[in-house]
Amino acid sequence: MYALIGGHPYLTRKALYLVASSTPSSTVDDLFAHAIDDTGPFGDHLRYYLLRLQRKPELIAMLRQTIEQRGGGDELLVHRLQAAGLVRREGGKVVPRCDLYARYFSERLRDSS
Repeated sequence: MYALIGGHPYLTRKALYLVASSTPSSTVDDLFAHAIDDTGPFGDHLRYYLLRLQRKPELIAMLRQTIEQRGGGDELLVHRLQAAGLVRREGGKVVPRCDLYARYFSERLRDSS
């Protein structure tokens, strides 16, 4: 679970609650299988950020660049993404905050500009 959500407090709490609730639709396998689905366990959280990015093509481009692990970029844009909690600094690189974000936004922002 840590590899998927990187210790994100809200996502960790939500995942643990879903798994602990013991409903048939919230097994750990289901959690991982549907993690990046819009109707999945984190769908509302992920769509919130996607909607916030939609009118900001410069942030979309910077996030895609970060996900594709290409260096460089405008430090102001990096700072804005970092302030939103979507990216973090790891050593001298900027990386997505967690694998969940990398997978979701890689798929959703593929054809955005």
